[in-house]
Amino acid sequence: MKNFLNRLAEIKGILPLSGLVLVLISLIAQFAPAPAFLTTGNWLLHVGVLIGLGGLLVADAL
Repeated sequence: MKNFLNRLAEIKGILPLSGLVLVLISLIAQFAPAPAFLTTGNWLLHVGVLIGLGGLLVADAL
């Protein structure tokens, strides 16, 4: 766990950026018929927001 947090400290913006990518994937998947399972219940959107907010908290603490 300590090694993981040390790597996150080196790249502070990676978690908020990955959260943003998940939210954008959710937005694009709403308009495409094939990946409709990604938008069922908007779980990808919620996971992206949680990772982004958690990333902001971790980046600020480190």
